[in-house]
Amino acid sequence: MRKVSLKNVKPGMVTRKPILGFLGQTLLNADMEITTRHLYYLKQMGITHIYVHDRDLAEVDVDDLISFDLRSESRALVARVLNDLEASGKNSAVH
Repeated sequence: MRKVSLKNVKPGMVTRKPILGFLGQTLLNADMEITTRHLYYLKQMGITHIYVHDRDLAEVDVDDLISFDLRSESRALVARVLNDLEASGKNSAVH
């Protein structure tokens, strides 16, 4: 497995870890073959790096410091807080 800049990802490469969006949603699961459409979508979502399978580094695995579930939940919570702050700012501007 290796971390690759999205600029260097080519169609046909395979994801090694799930790719999360800003809101904590899974954009692509692990073990998915990347397509041109995926690359376009990931760029639009602001993704800059992903983990891909690499047969030369098949034995190497990078442990996450933060679990996938905690990372996903944290992103969703931050998004909710930002939405709440934005909504409260709009509400106070109206009154």
